[in-house]
Amino acid sequence: MKLSINKGIYLIFFFIFAIHFSCNQGGDRILLGSSHHLQMKEGEYPGPRNQEDIDTYNRCCNFLPDAQIPLYRVIYAENYTYYIGIPLEKKPEILAQSLEQNSNDSLQIVSEAEDYWRLEKRSSDYCLNIHLFTLSEEDHFLVAFKSESKKTCNQTSNRDWLTERIVNN
Repeated sequence: MKLSINKGIYLIFFFIFAIHFSCNQGGDRILLGSSHHLQMKEGEYPGPRNQEDIDTYNRCCNFLPDAQIPLYRVIYAENYTYYIGIPLEKKPEILAQSLEQNSNDSLQIVSEAEDYWRLEKRSSDYCLNIHLFTLSEEDHFLVAFKSESKKTCNQTSNRDWLTERIVNN
């Protein structure tokens, strides 16, 4: 079966459009697994992963000798930054315990449930809230908020502040 040139061009444009449409999530949400996304708030925007962000993330969240939590996305806002990581092979409760035990930053587990764990570090310079959660059997995520603002630290320590933003696709 031969395709005419017009049909061939049409198919090429269709596939380019389909790929673009499926990859373009819009500026206000981040894909989490196959069936969820994180709705960004007004004033938040995704940024490129530069070396400074990667180094900061590795110091706070990806330093375990027996687990990897690659950096997935960096989100910026006026007075905070957050990092989204995807833990490989380890469940959130195991990661939370390991992060607490191996932390040089005095991370402490402050909240735990079957599908959610939160660790925090507060210093005179900044705070760090790390949320580890499960969306499905295969989808585990780490979201780490870092800020110098005490008000933002308190906001991002609330489980609902994060989980109310996670919706099904």
